Amino acid sequence: MREVPLHRIREVYKNGELIWHRGA
Repeated sequence: MREVPLHRIREVYKNGELIWHRGA
């Protein structure tokens, strides 16, 4: 698991798509 900034995760959640999860 790579470190993902909270603001990055928040942005993804705002979009409604877990990009960081899909790109894992």
